[in-house]
Amino acid sequence: MRTIFIPLFLNLKNPSDHLRSLLKLVLLLISLMGCQSKDSGRVDRDDVFDEKFICLGEVGAKNSIVYLHGFTGRNWNGREQSNLKNLRKIAARMDVRIAVPMSKKSCEIRGGEQRCWGVNMTRTQALETLKVTKRAAAKCFEPDSNYGVVGFSNGGYMATKIFGYCLAPRHAPNLDWIVTVGAAKLWGSGSRRSDLRACRPITLVAGKKDKYNYERRQNRFRQLRRKGAKVSVLLFDGGHELPYGPLITALRKYLR
Repeated sequence: MRTIFIPLFLNLKNPSDHLRSLLKLVLLLISLMGCQSKDSGRVDRDDVFDEKFICLGEVGAKNSIVYLHGFTGRNWNGREQSNLKNLRKIAARMDVRIAVPMSKKSCEIRGGEQRCWGVNMTRTQALETLKVTKRAAAKCFEPDSNYGVVGFSNGGYMATKIFGYCLAPRHAPNLDWIVTVGAAKLWGSGSRRSDLRACRPITLVAGKKDKYNYERRQNRFRQLRRKGAKVSVLLFDGGHELPYGPLITALRKYLR
């Protein structure tokens, strides 16, 4: 039970003002009591921490994921709205809490301003994005929770760079694994590292009809395997999208 102290300034010379002040206090207390409820451990709607930061799924879920979005406007565009719908279903089905931060970085794409995680995909940008995942984890998850990163499109490219620069072991030890979707053309290591054995495991998901990100010969994938990366590939019949079924298949490898 939380105690709330509310300063009340009364004008004793005017009884009607006194009554109005008392009425305001009663109404305020009623509204505060209405906001208090026993914590059932469930979340019936998204937890909104600020305008551009939400959490999906139940508080205290067994598994934790940070989602890195693709190109979007200042508000979620149609594609990302669809992605969020799939993520909500996955959170409910697989006992996952999902943190969804929106990047503050603006990129000029096709003559318009879009929110993104970076275009040049430098090591500095990868480190900045990694810090965002840590802040998101602190907001949504239990303290010291281990988590994975799912990145779509531009977010998947950046997640690939976080993997390739091998940043997680040193800079985000609680980040256990990475899944990228619609980012297969940037399967390169992100650096000239010759040994990727110490990097976190990564699964690359790509639609066979994604003309920008499907690579039939999977040359980059084989290159990463030669460098010792713990990498796997999941292909599905579809285009540039965050697919519900194939993503569940990819996540089963990592979730409890």
